[in-house]
Amino acid sequence: MNNVLYFVMLICGVTAEFPTAEERKEIVELHAQLRESVDPPARKMMFMNYSIELEKLAHDWAANCSFAELSVYSLPNDIFATVDSFEEKPTFEEFLKGIVSQKELYNYEQNYCRGYCYDYKVMVLEAANAVGCARRKCFIKSSPTHFTNLVLCLYKPAHKPGGLPYESGESCSDCPTGFQCYRKQCLKTLTQMKTSNKKQALQQARTAFEVSDIPTSFSSSISSFGILLIQTLLFFV
Repeated sequence: MNNVLYFVMLICGVTAEFPTAEERKEIVELHAQLRESVDPPARKMMFMNYSIELEKLAHDWAANCSFAELSVYSLPNDIFATVDSFEEKPTFEEFLKGIVSQKELYNYEQNYCRGYCYDYKVMVLEAANAVGCARRKCFIKSSPTHFTNLVLCLYKPAHKPGGLPYESGESCSDCPTGFQCYRKQCLKTLTQMKTSNKKQALQQARTAFEVSDIPTSFSSSISSFGILLIQTLLFFV
């Protein structure tokens, strides 16, 4: 993270950008790849879904373009953030891959970072199962002719990653009831998956409804509709 910029006050943002439907899918996939590859493996790593609600909160949180406001203390207790700023506008994939690279700095056994790896620990919090991101272009107050690109992702539910981000053990050995093991992560299901075709139908339905361009105000109703569709798919497979 650009520590020098962390406390720099910024004035009104020029533009605000939300991820496209394709970028949302990329965000989910990047998290799935990272979380399935943790070493040592995790006993109860939840599968990460995309949240339109968190995306909107990420946008609103950065609306005043002030790093002073980008504090964990200004968020609900169960939400944590990863944030950085860039001279050139990055893709969400570039932002997240920068965080993924922090994995090499983290020693799980000692819970120690050889450098900055706080954001990596947030990305692999075992209980977190929802993520939403936003990007905003902001002018720098001390130099109005210059600007920076603010990018952030919010996670829920989450706890302060001061301790270990997850409990190690055999992958999925402690998934909650009603969850199945998918890519070494705990994926919520509506029924017992007995065939690979049913698993594929479930995953396709999840992708269609969790990373689509859905207005926040309709997220609850769409989620209900998505559940109904998944049930229908499972019945006929």
